[in-house]
Amino acid sequence: MKKYLFMLLVLCLMPANNTAQILNSLKDIIRPTDPSLIRTLNGQWDFYFINGADWKEQACFYQPDYDISSWDRILVPGCWDALGYVEPKYANPEEINGLYRKNFTVPKGWKDKHVFLSFDGVLRGYEIWVNGNYVGKWESSYNTCHFDVTDFLKKGENLLAVRVYTHYKGFDFDGNDDWGQVGINRNVSMFAIPDTHLKDFTLRTDSVSNESARINMMFDIASFTSSVSANTYIEGLIKEPGGKIVARFREELQKAEQQISKEIILDNPFLWNAETPHLYRLEYSLYAPKRVQHFTVNFGVREVLVEKNVIKLNGKKIKLRGVDLHETDPFNGKVVSEELNLKDLRMMKDANVNFIRCSHYPRDPRFYELCDSIGMYVMDEVPFGYGDSHLYDKSYQDILLTRADATVRRDKNHPSVLFWSIGNENPLTTIAEETGRYVKRMDPTRPICYPMIHNYFLSLDFNIP
Repeated sequence: MKKYLFMLLVLCLMPANNTAQILNSLKDIIRPTDPSLIRTLNGQWDFYFINGADWKEQACFYQPDYDISSWDRILVPGCWDALGYVEPKYANPEEINGLYRKNFTVPKGWKDKHVFLSFDGVLRGYEIWVNGNYVGKWESSYNTCHFDVTDFLKKGENLLAVRVYTHYKGFDFDGNDDWGQVGINRNVSMFAIPDTHLKDFTLRTDSVSNESARINMMFDIASFTSSVSANTYIEGLIKEPGGKIVARFREELQKAEQQISKEIILDNPFLWNAETPHLYRLEYSLYAPKRVQHFTVNFGVREVLVEKNVIKLNGKKIKLRGVDLHETDPFNGKVVSEELNLKDLRMMKDANVNFIRCSHYPRDPRFYELCDSIGMYVMDEVPFGYGDSHLYDKSYQDILLTRADATVRRDKNHPSVLFWSIGNENPLTTIAEETGRYVKRMDPTRPICYPMIHNYFLSLDFNIP
């Protein structure tokens, strides 16, 4: 009997597919802006809390026929400490686990599309299963991750299972000078992507003046199953803040290329800054050869430079009147509503604050949209708060680069983001410097910052990058 139970436990703990499939599930992808292709999974989930590291007794929790009749119901997003499951801990929690299950149905209109599950933030590491199949894991609490679950879906009702855990390699990086809370604390959703699709989109504005500005757009195109068709093209238009169309374009994919680039010169542009946060609207579609995707995004015309140690925006020096801002609600922990974010931002504006240093991690995606529209400068931080001792160990380099890539890739098109912060008050080590160089390669248009405590900064005798 013991041998049988042991074998059952082993089978439950084994991933149901191979490593290649797991890696393929973590795709860089643009989330659609078309609401018909997005569904929220927020709401009530089934939940089982484990006050410790050992979850073997519940090892088969992700199987569809597993008995969960004794489980609780929990709100997602939600923090376990705010909901009374565990006492709040400073910086880093003890080793604990939480098991989640949620049933969902894929809309019939998404047939022949790839379906992704999207997590905007989970405190802390997590791994997911769909219909009993292991999909993958993610171990950076404040970065968004998308999972391609197409191969695991079935008609009708599907089962999503998630294990959230607190200790993994680099978990110290997700500890900060605040509460070390746990749980699925940001939005969970699913979205649909066609076979030929946009993998990435970059918009940059430069040569900015009152007379003109240059808009550079780069569309990275990919296919899940075949090479991208030769008759693939992007068609779009740009509307100024008042709604008037100021540019139209159509650009075809060149043979053997996977990227379409387009440059547009705007005359007499409305410039974006904290006092006049003018936003243009870009509407564009991907054709292959029929229309397969359509996007609508806002952007601001602005350029940030450092000239002779003076920070300039659109050629004029600016003074930053800033605050550090944690993602904290006094009642809900690290679950912060759009209403509270907007209230905070308006109170800051009323107090003559124009700059936020995100301490010490990227915020949820909607936060940056609010900063774009209300006019707030932001320093966006690559998330590694504590864990300084790991920064001397080169085996942690990939962890930092993964976090840097996820931060910049998601937030690079927001005009409110003026700077990238490489961690938080960390020692300037080889892998920290390489992380900064990686960010500059991804985005050469913004200054980066290595934030340090003053005595460490002075000890370098100004021998800094």
